[in-house]
Amino acid sequence: MAAAPRGRAVSRERSAVRNRLEFALYRLVRAGAGALGPRALSRLGSAAGGAFLAASGRRREILRFNLSLAFP
Repeated sequence: MAAAPRGRAVSRERSAVRNRLEFALYRLVRAGAGALGPRALSRLGSAAGGAFLAASGRRREILRFNLSLAFP
């Protein structure tokens, strides 16, 4: 029986670590958001959305297309 390619094992391990880090970041943001009021949270969301839009060069068109479907 042949062994699995090395890249796959590394990929799975990296994915598990990435999942844990993303979940930890989510919990941190969720806890911080709970401490903010609605107005501050709205401003923070707008700033985060603007930053993503500015940094998401190749995904910008997909983002706009999806938003046009969600909000006709």
